[in-house]
Amino acid sequence: MHVLMTNDDSIRAPGIRALARAFGDAGYRVTVCAPDRERSACSHSLTMQEPLYVEPCPDWESGIRAYALSGTPADCVQFGLSCLSEEPVDLVVSGINHGANLGSDTLYSGTVAAAMEGAFHGKKALAVSLVGHLSSDFSGACNWALKVADWILTGRISPAMVYNLNLPPLPLREIRGLKAAPLCMVRYTGGYEKRVSPFGREHYWLRSTLVPDCVVPGTDLWLTREGWATLTPLGWALADPAALARLDDELNTIGEE
Repeated sequence: MHVLMTNDDSIRAPGIRALARAFGDAGYRVTVCAPDRERSACSHSLTMQEPLYVEPCPDWESGIRAYALSGTPADCVQFGLSCLSEEPVDLVVSGINHGANLGSDTLYSGTVAAAMEGAFHGKKALAVSLVGHLSSDFSGACNWALKVADWILTGRISPAMVYNLNLPPLPLREIRGLKAAPLCMVRYTGGYEKRVSPFGREHYWLRSTLVPDCVVPGTDLWLTREGWATLTPLGWALADPAALARLDDELNTIGEE
């Protein structure tokens, strides 16, 4: 099986190295195409107003073809599928992201967007994230990513679906198991903090804090806090079917006296 792997933390991030090594050791053929610098929270943006530059990384990991691209995570997947894959890709894997991609924050995620780009091209896709930024132990995330990848590849899974896997920052033996989880609607307080540079120029940093009571029991954010790995199926169609039906009924009344 051939895996195209990317992330939004850059080609130099330890998470993607650990994941590529784990998949390679498990017998997968791995091609890596990742951004040449960090692209966190870039969502599904594509590079359209400037050229893309690609550099091979021959000393990246033994036995793995790796490339650094000057674009976004979604660019990496599209470019990897069209220009770098010498054989058909069976699965697109994005991660391991060093930080959560949970709840409504998944809409900002370059990690999830890269997996979604794979789904746009008819590929089965998996996004993998390690909750928090303090832990550097990716063994649990690699272990569960391999299990989920095997399940995706052997099951009757729609290619239009992305599976979003989040792991708590715990040793593998302490992770309680895997749960299917709905997304939590995440809310923040705070905003932009005004600062002044040493040269007297005003600038702003986004500084926000999670609202504690938005963490609903049973959601992905709540479950990872309870020590569970979570898996959430995501689709690209954002339209709400129930709202569309109501809107259709309302639009039928326009023009009636």
